[in-house]
Amino acid sequence: MKLAVANIKGGVGKTTSSMYMAQTVVDRGGVATVYDADPQSSASLWADAARDNGDELGFEVLPANLSTLSRLGRDERPGAWQIVDAPPQGKLLQAAIEAADFVLVPTSDSPMDLQQAWAMLDEARASRCF
Repeated sequence: MKLAVANIKGGVGKTTSSMYMAQTVVDRGGVATVYDADPQSSASLWADAARDNGDELGFEVLPANLSTLSRLGRDERPGAWQIVDAPPQGKLLQAAIEAADFVLVPTSDSPMDLQQAWAMLDEARASRCF
């Protein structure tokens, strides 16, 4: 399963959602890898902080680029999930959307965040030719 966690607005919980989805997969007996495509590297920083504190996450967090994202889906382990913590814009966002089986768009209930979520859905539809 390839999941992109994407929104063109920052601060809506993309990284938190990515990390919690990966942990849920692992807790249910699956295998997960988080691909950190965001230039802020928040997922990687989260994994580094956990490792520094002696807490292993139970899943890998790997940096992602255009080449990495074009190769998603090659993990043939049963129950494997590949979760992309997508950036808010650019070619990496588009590559994450195009590579994914599903796109999760986290948002809050504020009018501005909802407006950006709709814009993100329009972007996903255009990229995926829905």
